[in-house]
Amino acid sequence: MLDTPLAMSRLSIGKTFALAAVGILLGAAPSIAKESVKIGLAYPWAGYGFWYLAKEKNLAPDLDIEITIMSDPLQSQALLAAGAIDVVDSTVDYAPVAAENKLPLKIVASHTASYGADKILIRPGVDIPAGIIGQKVAVQEGFIGQIMMGMWLEKNGVGVDKVKWVSIGPEQTVAPMITGDIKVGYLFEPWSSQLLKQLEGSSVVYSTLDPDLQKAAIVADAMYMSDKFLSQRREIAVKAMKAYWDGVAYWRKNPAEANAIMAKALQFTLADVTGTIGSTGSGTDGPLHVDTFSYAATYCGQADGEMPAGQKKGQIFDSLKTINDWWIKLGVMKTKVDIAAHVDCGLFGELIKAGYGDPAK
Repeated sequence: MLDTPLAMSRLSIGKTFALAAVGILLGAAPSIAKESVKIGLAYPWAGYGFWYLAKEKNLAPDLDIEITIMSDPLQSQALLAAGAIDVVDSTVDYAPVAAENKLPLKIVASHTASYGADKILIRPGVDIPAGIIGQKVAVQEGFIGQIMMGMWLEKNGVGVDKVKWVSIGPEQTVAPMITGDIKVGYLFEPWSSQLLKQLEGSSVVYSTLDPDLQKAAIVADAMYMSDKFLSQRREIAVKAMKAYWDGVAYWRKNPAEANAIMAKALQFTLADVTGTIGSTGSGTDGPLHVDTFSYAATYCGQADGEMPAGQKKGQIFDSLKTINDWWIKLGVMKTKVDIAAHVDCGLFGELIKAGYGDPAK
């Protein structure tokens, strides 16, 4: 449950101003009320941990950053749409669904990209495709893993209607794959590594290292903000985005300390964090690549820069269209939506105009 600060009474406001006046008379600087920004994390995930650095290291001194881990992407987006939180870190795949449901929120950035962090794993001794047809496959339905699974099935001649979809998260997938109840599952770090260690002979049959997934750029983490936050508190929204990138910059310069802070906040082991985002602060020595501000701005069409794997400036729009098409194929969505109407990359432009760049360089 989110912690909601109580509104100040008129009396307490009066006392605050009185104390500030005394401070001025005594030569002390008055304290300035911080702007509250509520952040929701769809999952406990190392790629979202940079918010904790912004908070812990006071990188945004005029913001009161409150962070809540939801452990449920749909719950986090519902709270965002309801205005209970201001910002959500989740995956890019939810944006078309939100657009179809006319939810008052927008995707404002994609900031990490999977380069091997997300995988399809299979039990030993299962033949492809014969051993897959009619069998249970584990994914969280309506989550990016379902699209990855669908792509892998089609590559192997198995229609998406020829398997039994079991909607569970990666943390719930390890045990039934070990027992054999589930033959194939989608997992990401650290659970994919746990399964590979615990189930001898299990193997990775598809991952975000595959060229088609790298080019499509659909397996990535993203920042969402509510329409109310973007329209009524735009200046604070810009500051919130800056706080995130300042957190990334701190990590790049102080990776050992920063990884320890994030591990504690997320209740992960240090190995779980470094095994996902790396230990050097380079952003590319782990299976989840941590984007630079410049790369993320180019992905969103707000800057000019080189893009990997055949991607292009403004790639986010093509990526979301691909996701939209797959959601229709999988029955999660019914219509093609106007993607551009539900993306707001303007925060990047405003930060660039103000002179913000890649602070870690």
